[in-house]
Amino acid sequence: MKILLIVRIINKQGGISRYVAELAERFAAKHETHLLTTIYNYEIQDLIIHKKPMIKKPLWLQFLSNVYYNAKYAKKIKDENHIDVVGSNAVESWECDIVTMHSCHKAWNKYYRSWDLLRNIRGVIDPYNIGVLTVERHVLEKGSKKIISVSEGVKREILENYNVPEDKIAVIPNGVDLEEFSPDPQKRIEIRNQYNIDENDIVL
Repeated sequence: MKILLIVRIINKQGGISRYVAELAERFAAKHETHLLTTIYNYEIQDLIIHKKPMIKKPLWLQFLSNVYYNAKYAKKIKDENHIDVVGSNAVESWECDIVTMHSCHKAWNKYYRSWDLLRNIRGVIDPYNIGVLTVERHVLEKGSKKIISVSEGVKREILENYNVPEDKIAVIPNGVDLEEFSPDPQKRIEIRNQYNIDENDIVL
């Protein structure tokens, strides 16, 4: 299988960028995997990188230029390399086969606008907000064949805010690399002793 992943930044520092890095590592080991990105500072063996430009300021123009360039370059890469599946993260691309939703902007926007009158006005007239909502609606309702939601909560927000059939959404929670994030019993004892925390106390 030939896969194209789309993300603005890839590394193992951020949330979405780490998610894509983890996917890319595993896909590249078994499939011909391409990545369309702007900032790439994390090496992955056998991953084929395609860099594209992006306008940095203002924020609304950065978003729209990113969506435009992603759609333009993704089509070219797909045609030239006979890509089978195009996967976008959040609303990075106008058109994709699969979009992974880490949050629902429209649900957040409703919450933000409920705070006070000033935020309500800003939520309505902000060019960045208008752009994200427009692209999000298109990607979820028409521009994708399948939606991956990282939680039941995000799935619920999508269903409440957009005209999307429930069977179009698959919930796949984020995984954890247990080799990197493994419990250290000795460290647990040291920290509890340092802060005088009882063995049976629950610590978050």
